[in-house]
Amino acid sequence: MIGSYIADVIIQPGYSRFARARSGAVWGVYIALGVVFPAIQFFSALPSMRTGQTNILEVMALLGLALPAFALLGLGAWSSNVLCLYSSGLSLATLRRGLNLKFVILACGMIGTAIAFVPIQSYLINFLVGLGIVIPPIGAIYCIDYLLRRRGEAPFEQIEAEPAVRWPALAAWGGGALLGFASFTGTLTLTGVASFDALIGTLVIMLASTLAAAPKRQQQPI
Repeated sequence: MIGSYIADVIIQPGYSRFARARSGAVWGVYIALGVVFPAIQFFSALPSMRTGQTNILEVMALLGLALPAFALLGLGAWSSNVLCLYSSGLSLATLRRGLNLKFVILACGMIGTAIAFVPIQSYLINFLVGLGIVIPPIGAIYCIDYLLRRRGEAPFEQIEAEPAVRWPALAAWGGGALLGFASFTGTLTLTGVASFDALIGTLVIMLASTLAAAPKRQQQPI
């Protein structure tokens, strides 16, 4: 039910930070995810419905557009990989001070290129299922941290003073992911949907840890 695009949803804040105002970031996300992406999905399905084929190259070949489809597929993969490279490099560079962003991005690119030579497509479905389990809990952590722990405020100076890794958040993510995989295997399920179970598990753990730490933060001088 939740595929690879959930990763794009979670890293939208990384793209939205380039907006000049908060309203621009909000409307950009709503238009991109709420209007444009569903429209792309709908219009992409029309040729398949017309031809009865699911492979995009076969569909476009039947329509006499094989060469434009091949070029479009290449450009789409290029643009997607650029965004993935940017996001992965930026995320890894923030985990430790002093890391050179250029070298981090170069290393990520080399690792990604090496993986591309492996017949990884045979594991694609399992990979997408895994993404749908481990990525949504990150969104839950974002929401709890911003709305409850930070009370809707996240000044840059405050974030700079915090450790690169917050273990309660990491534990909440791990616990939610384990619950999601347990739901996927049928060992333990709450809703019947592994992604939702992972999200709920992370919400509960993160909420409990945030509420437990709240009195300690209030006693600290500002």
